[in-house]
Amino acid sequence: MVDYVKLAATATRLVEANGRDLSFVQLLETPTDVAEPWRGNATPREAATIVLGSGVAVPPSSATTLGIHVADDHFLKRADQILICVAEEDIENFDEVIDEGSTVWKITGVEKLRPSTTTILYFVGVKR
Repeated sequence: MVDYVKLAATATRLVEANGRDLSFVQLLETPTDVAEPWRGNATPREAATIVLGSGVAVPPSSATTLGIHVADDHFLKRADQILICVAEEDIENFDEVIDEGSTVWKITGVEKLRPSTTTILYFVGVKR
């Protein structure tokens, strides 16, 4: 039987050793005035959650060569880059990635490599 926890630890070690530092940002969506939610948030760029991780960027055209298969056909079409990454927490519903503290990327989609209950890698489509 495959030990997915051990496989995830190996993937994490390899990505952290060869990748760049990333910060995954989930922006605040709570309206300033809950009685008037249509007005939105007064500070929409405020980060609600930041999760640290590491990743390697590859062009979407190399996804097939690397064996990346995604359920959503538009995942590769919407992205300028695909980040093969690991994170400290689930990043499926996050909005942005900050690459090594300076470049901000908008997340266009997230796919997980999760053969069991253990997430091994994330494939994050990003666009400037």
